[in-house]
Amino acid sequence: MAQRSETLNFGTSPTLKPVPLVRPKAPEVTPVERLKAGVLATYQKARARAGRSYSSLAEQSSSVAAESRVLLHRAGARIERSATENPLQLAALVAGGAFLAGFMLRVWRSNHHA
Repeated sequence: MAQRSETLNFGTSPTLKPVPLVRPKAPEVTPVERLKAGVLATYQKARARAGRSYSSLAEQSSSVAAESRVLLHRAGARIERSATENPLQLAALVAGGAFLAGFMLRVWRSNHHA
C-alpha cells in the first residue's frame, strides 16, 4: 500500500535573510587602454559610415548613368528623326550655330588682342 507523506508546517518556517550582492571587482583599466579602446571604436564607426556612404554613392551614380544613357538615346533618336523629316531645318540650325560661334570668337579676339 501507499505510505502516508509528512505534513508540512508553513507557520514554523525559518525566516529568510537577504543574500548580499557580490560584485566582482573590475580590473583596473589604464588610461592608455581606454585611449586605445576609444580610438578603435571611433575607427570602426568611421569605417562603417564610409562603407555606407560608398554604397549609397555607387547606387546613385549607377542610377544617374542609366538615366543619362536613356536621355542620350532619346536625343539621338530625335536628331535622327528630325534629320530625316526636316533636313533643311537641320542644315539651317548647324549654319546658325557656326555663324554664332564665329561671331563670338571674333568679339573675344578683338577684346584680347587689341
